[in-house]
Amino acid sequence: MPGWIGRHPVFAFAGFFFVLFLIGLAVVVFSPPSSQRAEVKQYRVEDNVYLEGMRWKVITAHDLGSTITFPGPIAAIEQASGRFVRVHFEVENQSPVRKVVGYVGLIDSQGNEYSPRLWADSWVPLGDRLLPGTSIGQERHTYTVIFDIPRDASGLQFYPAGITPYKDVRINLGF
Repeated sequence: MPGWIGRHPVFAFAGFFFVLFLIGLAVVVFSPPSSQRAEVKQYRVEDNVYLEGMRWKVITAHDLGSTITFPGPIAAIEQASGRFVRVHFEVENQSPVRKVVGYVGLIDSQGNEYSPRLWADSWVPLGDRLLPGTSIGQERHTYTVIFDIPRDASGLQFYPAGITPYKDVRINLGF
C-alpha cells in the first residue's frame, strides 16, 4: 500500500466508494432497458392481483358511451371528447403497514395511456371516489373511476398504482 494511503485513511475510504460508484454506473449503462426486463403480467376482470401486500380486483368495467348524466336532484349531462369508460375496483391492504392507493390508469392496444377524469367525481357515489394518495390500513375499499378515451381506443387494460404505477401488471377489460 502506498505510504500516502496509510497516512490518510480517508483516501482509502473514498477510493472504496469510487469503485462502488463505477460498478453501479456500469450496471446502469450496460443493463437492458426496463421495457425489455419487465414482463407484463396479464389478468382478467374479477381476477385477484397481489402486489406488495395489497390485493387488487377489477369488479366491473363498462363503456358508458359519449354522454353521462348526473343522477342527482339537478340533472347534469357531460359530453366526452371520445367515450367514457367506468372501472369499479376493490383494493384490500393485507399488510400490517398502511399502504397508498395512487393514480390508476388505462393503456390501450397502441400503448396510449389514460388517467381518470378527476371532474367525474360528481358522477361517482361519494364513498367510491378515489382520492389519489389515499392511505389505507388493514381494510378493503371499493373505488370507481371514469376515463374519457378516444372512440377508437381498443384493447383496454387497467393498471393499479400504489406510490408508483404498476404498469407491468395489467387487467384486461375485455373491450
